[in-house]
Amino acid sequence: MPLALVALVLAATMDDRHVGRAADERQLIWTAVALVETGQLSQALGHDFTYLSPDGRAVSRFGVGMSLLEVPAAWLAPAVESVMGAGSSQPLFLVAPMILVLAAAAFAGSAARGLGANVAGQAAAVILVGLGSPFGTYAAAAFSEPLQGAALIAAYALALASAAGASRCARSGRRSGR
Repeated sequence: MPLALVALVLAATMDDRHVGRAADERQLIWTAVALVETGQLSQALGHDFTYLSPDGRAVSRFGVGMSLLEVPAAWLAPAVESVMGAGSSQPLFLVAPMILVLAAAAFAGSAARGLGANVAGQAAAVILVGLGSPFGTYAAAAFSEPLQGAALIAAYALALASAAGASRCARSGRRSGR
């Protein structure tokens, strides 16, 4: 339920008119478009943060992780814009960031559970990560931070779960006389 609340509030307050205005966003989106248009794992040439390597390949200070997650939006954008008009595809580029922020919030709840929080504490973790922290604002921007944040929080939550599982195994092994 807390995750649904976070999703509802983020969706209701999201403004897609500004997608791609920041140079970082443009680079990630253009790279997703280049991936769709060329069918190759490549960087977009001739844009804000693209540099040519000595062997002539386009490189960027950004990885391609978020661009890969934006490929479905880049693939659907021409069809959406042909039906609904120029610029109408912008909300598509906020689907991946929104999912990643929600995933980070869910993993925060999982981490809270792993640390012994009750249901209210887990709900607080979900809401605070999704809405009460600066991280929630990234749901409305096509930056790579949602991917980075979700990966970090997921790694932490999974490490806690793994440690708890190892501890249970060790305790059960001692009890059985092994």
